[in-house]
Amino acid sequence: MALEIDQNLFKWVVIAIILMCLVSGAGIMYKFTGGFAFLNSGDNGEKEYYASSGYIENNDAPLGYKQYTWTYGDEEMSIDVNVPGDVYQDYAYGIDGTIYPDNITEYIISSGDDGVVSDTAGQLSAIIKSKDYSDEEDVTGLVFSFVGSIPYETDYESGHSSEYPRTPAVILSDGAGDSGDHSILAAALLRELGYGVAIVYYPPESFDEQTVIPEAVALGLISNDSRQRPVYPVSNEDGTEIITVSPFWTVDTTEKGYPSSAFYSISPEIYPDDSLWCGIPYNPGGKFRADFGKDLDYQSELLSSDIIRSHPLTYPDWLEQTYDYYQTVWYPSGVSWELDDKWRLYDKLLDITGQPRLLYTPWGFAEANTSTPWRITFRITDMDPLRSDKEMTPYSDVLLVLYEKDQDTGKLTLADKTGWQTLYDSDFYRIAGPYPPGKYVLGIFVKNAGVDVSLEYSGKVTTTNYQGPI
Repeated sequence: MALEIDQNLFKWVVIAIILMCLVSGAGIMYKFTGGFAFLNSGDNGEKEYYASSGYIENNDAPLGYKQYTWTYGDEEMSIDVNVPGDVYQDYAYGIDGTIYPDNITEYIISSGDDGVVSDTAGQLSAIIKSKDYSDEEDVTGLVFSFVGSIPYETDYESGHSSEYPRTPAVILSDGAGDSGDHSILAAALLRELGYGVAIVYYPPESFDEQTVIPEAVALGLISNDSRQRPVYPVSNEDGTEIITVSPFWTVDTTEKGYPSSAFYSISPEIYPDDSLWCGIPYNPGGKFRADFGKDLDYQSELLSSDIIRSHPLTYPDWLEQTYDYYQTVWYPSGVSWELDDKWRLYDKLLDITGQPRLLYTPWGFAEANTSTPWRITFRITDMDPLRSDKEMTPYSDVLLVLYEKDQDTGKLTLADKTGWQTLYDSDFYRIAGPYPPGKYVLGIFVKNAGVDVSLEYSGKVTTTNYQGPI
């Protein structure tokens, strides 16, 4: 009997020792791993991202402390970021009740995130003070350089849902994001620094059935300086106040095949944050103020594809780049005429047919026999002295009338009428169209002038299939 009791006692002693070892081991692991976070640190499909101008340390898991290091003005900068697990989980899958992009400003979260944004902005503010940055170009430039050091990946590339963007805490934790995620982070940080911010959303656009300008997002700051970028009017809810906003790109969209100039011919949606009505405007140097009304008319005229005339003598680089980008989508057809006379009517028969090509759809591209848009370009030239002894006068005139011919009945229907009169701006190129394929009769009336007329077709080569927002 005594032997049986000793065996039972020995068994319980062994069990107690094992339990004590387990408890002690758990305590040690708890102390050195910051809690039981190690239970979630297995292979979860997260990549290790490295910033383009620096690096991110301690990025094996999406949560916890990270050190961002990047370069600005030939100097190395560094800040520490801590994203608690509960904050990440709160926003990792969007915000309930929001619709993208209508509620995009609700993702500019700087409160309720356990101080992630305010602490990050505080560290950037400390750098600004220590470096004695006083010009707004340096203040905003530091923020843009930090945000830009976070790798730029589209939702298609990262596997993130395109139904909602990342909040600032989530992109800081993930270490990557698209143009919308970067813009939201920049907006949150600059709002903390006192700036009025907005989100500039460019919807996807297909202008020739083959070339697609994908959805993209830029940061909006209060500005009416149109020398570097366009300006857009934004009114408050009751329409009593109008503020001008300019887009600032926080990523280089050229990396994805589309320069920023590709978006400036698209009418964006401006989503103002509440700070827009009371925040600091972007005004580097504090000296320049554009004539907003004049600039908007100027931009509107130059960016309208139907009335682009030619390169004016001078205009901002961004307008020239936009003009050049959209000019590259039209190609000479090889059909052209040089006309010159005192008084003559020319008629040209045109038969424009469709051709097999890739047709854009929101889900990608599909083969189809698509309509190939075409257009007419013409430029007024001087009279040929061998054919006329008269100089051009204010009564010089060129008129182009386009009739569409019914293939069954042969009936002509007026499709368009355009032209030029007087001798002013006579050397500018003019554009009529675009028009769909079909049978046409083009009448060209020339009075005391010369004109070069050519036909062009649309069909910019697309090297990358449409893969959603960038």
